[in-house]
Amino acid sequence: MKPKRRVVPGTRARRTPTVRRIKPAIVPVPRARSMPSASPPQAGQASEAVRREARRIVAAHPSVGRPTAGHEVAALAAAAGDVTIELTVELGRGLTLATPLIAAAGAFGYGVEVADQVDLARLGCLVTRGTTLKPGAGHASPRMIEIPAGLLVGTGLQNPGIEVVLERYAPAWSGWPVPVIINLGGESIGEFVELARRIEGVPGVAGLELNLSCPNGARGRAAFGLDAGSASALVTAVRRATDLPLIAKLSPAASDVREIARAVEQAGADAISAVNTLPGLAVAPERDRPALAAGYGGICGPALRPVALRIVFEVAQVVDLPVIGIGGVASIDDVLDMLAVGASAVGVGVAALADPMLPVRLADELADACRAAGVGSALDLVGSALPVRPMSPSAQGAEYGRRAGRA
Repeated sequence: MKPKRRVVPGTRARRTPTVRRIKPAIVPVPRARSMPSASPPQAGQASEAVRREARRIVAAHPSVGRPTAGHEVAALAAAAGDVTIELTVELGRGLTLATPLIAAAGAFGYGVEVADQVDLARLGCLVTRGTTLKPGAGHASPRMIEIPAGLLVGTGLQNPGIEVVLERYAPAWSGWPVPVIINLGGESIGEFVELARRIEGVPGVAGLELNLSCPNGARGRAAFGLDAGSASALVTAVRRATDLPLIAKLSPAASDVREIARAVEQAGADAISAVNTLPGLAVAPERDRPALAAGYGGICGPALRPVALRIVFEVAQVVDLPVIGIGGVASIDDVLDMLAVGASAVGVGVAALADPMLPVRLADELADACRAAGVGSALDLVGSALPVRPMSPSAQGAEYGRRAGRA
């Protein structure tokens, strides 16, 4: 546990918002788990089939560490179905995810598009595509192109507007066994506040994700997430407007993301998601214009992964909030890396477009990885790569200076 934050005279203390007790919009259905037997099998007692499965579990997850005798016993027990792995994650204000694997914003639209392809009950949660106060047409085509190790996406916030979204989709969400979180976008604090007010109390909505990469019209359209003051003001205002869990989604374009993370924590965010797409540009084949109609686009996919890992790593060192790691996740190794740098949950985005069941399978593989590591909870894997003492921020050009390593 991290030490509690000290209150320094003359500084603003963190406000503890008054929480109105309301009936949760979504109560996640716990996954069925086999009951453990009285004692795990010993190495010499396991059948050959169980031994093969144990070897598969250990060999499939080298990222959890070099196998030991303890790993072998744990894997033998796991292969025999005798180990229960705890995968639940708390994101604040009663929002509990059945697994750490979630569908990141945009991957599954509003959920109904994939409801017949994905076992929704086995997702941690589903985050909708970006939604605004009024309908948005998005950018003109072309909106998406392939780049080395990823995609460059310039879709814009195309959506039917919050009233249509709630009318069209919320009735279905209220009957689903998975929490649904609405990703919100806007160009002013007032728009975000109005969105939160209209959503408050709607059955089927379990939380809100604030897109801090949206342009702030009051600050010359610079993104909210580039300035600690703007980010803090936005989260503070929305926090006053709703009792729903708030997740602040950070922009990777911030010069020092740690300042933004601290600001949204103090303002009342319940969790942080890191990270949104990174602004980029590609040139058209004729080399006479940008390739996307919007000009700039967001880099996503594996190309974004090192940036996302760096930001989760930095943020986890300075806040006490749960962090959702997002960016280029496509395999169990990617999931384990995100957990190692401090993420409590992991979002799957672009990879889920090609393989909608990927988040579900990754949750199962995470349980196997926990068994191979000899731990009973996915939370036991969180933060294993974090330094004992906080490292210098990357904004200071730390990659060229002396490393503040482990004690």
